[in-house]
Formats: sequence, C-alpha cells, structure tokens
Amino acid sequence: MAAYLITGANRGIGLAILEQLSKDEKNLIIASVRSQSTADKLQKQYPKVKTIVIDMADSYAKFESAFKLIDQYSPAGIDYLFANAGVLGEDPLYSSTLYDVEQYLDVLNINVGGVAKTYKAAYPYLFKKDNGITKKVIITSSVAGTTGGFVLGGNAYGASKAAVNHLGKQIAEENKGSDNELVKNSITILQHPGYVLSDMGADVAAKVGSEGFITTEESASKMLHLAETFTLAQTGGFFDENGQTILF
Repeated sequence: MAAYLITGANRGIGLAILEQLSKDEKNLIIASVRSQSTADKLQKQYPKVKTIVIDMADSYAKFESAFKLIDQYSPAGIDYLFANAGVLGEDPLYSSTLYDVEQYLDVLNINVGGVAKTYKAAYPYLFKKDNGITKKVIITSSVAGTTGGFVLGGNAYGASKAAVNHLGKQIAEENKGSDNELVKNSITILQHPGYVLSDMGADVAAKVGSEGFITTEESASKMLHLAETFTLAQTGGFFDENGQTILF
C-alpha cells in the first residue's frame, strides 16, 4: 500500500490524479482542499479519500497544524507528495505593460509559497518511516517558467514557475546530501503536466487554439506513470509530460 498527499485535489489535474489513484483500493489518498464544503463534497464522492482543509495562502502555522491530521490518517506517514495546487492569475498572455502587476505578490505567494509551506509541513510525515517505497516529491511546474527555452509571456504565473523550479532543485540537492538514507534516496521532480484543458488551461487554449492540448485525465495518467518510473539519477530535473528533459 502506498500513501499519497495531493494538494489542489478538488479540480483539474489534482482531481484527475485522485480519481485514478482511487481506482486501486490499496492506495491511501490524502487530499488538500481550500474549504470544508469542498472537502465534504469530495469525501461524499470518494468516501475513502481523507481530506485536509488548507489554503495555499494560509500561514505556515496553519499548514503545520492542519497537516497533523496526516498522523491520524496514515500513522506510517506518506510516500508520495504531489504538490499540485496553484493559480493562473490574470491572463498570462498579456504584455508586461498591460498585465496587472499587483497580482505578482498573490500569485507568487500561492504558487511558490504554497509549495514551500506544503513541503516543509509534510516533511516529517514524508520521511517518517521506510515503507519499502522510494519517497517522491512531484511538483507541478510549467514550461511558462523556463528561461533556457523561453516561452513567450507568462508574467506572474511564469515567474512563479521559474521560482518553484529553483525551490524544487534546492530540495533535491539538499536531500541528496542528507545523512538520513531515506531522505538521501528520495526523488524530487519538477513536472510540466502538458498543455492541459483544465479550468486554467482552457482559457489559454481558447485564445491560442487547442491543438496540442491534452485532457486532465491524460495529463494525470502520464504524471502517475512517470512518478513510478523516475529514478534517483533524475532527481532535481525538469521534465515534460512524456518524460523529456526541459531546459530550466
């Protein structure tokens, strides 16, 4: 049995990951959502899924308190962390002079701060016990955050994904140097999920055309397959939905 923590699990890619994992009754799934009403709806549809109510903009103290439920849900801790929650903000295709620059703080706080707080709060449970499963952290990123293979536009969303790539790389390098074998042998991956027809991606597709876009179900399937196949040699890497390396 593997235990999973998925953030942003009430919609889009996160929900698709949850749906596919829930098909195997041996999986223990913990989903973070933003409100109790959303948690209630999710648990009504998926009775075996456990929920944690947390907003990515909440303080770290709230994360630390909310994540104590993991001990109750899964005494042996978790094996996989899918840090997936995020926001798009205002249309990322706007030019830098037309974009509402006041959004930078909010988008960065959620997309980068949310991942940082999630990882720090989940750390004690991720590395609590050796369950015979390589511990893996999969952080949802985007090609919008690349500078090596720059994709036009992005604004706050692109900047947040560039920053989260740095965070993921830092986590991977720190863990490789750990004296704790469980931590040292863990894998942290930055994952571009593809151009996805999610709630966020659909608006972009409507403007640029949907050619090359995939469904949330297709994206989740690819991400779960890759999560199983990534090796320690790839930790700290940035990959597309087909497992190909992306330039940072």
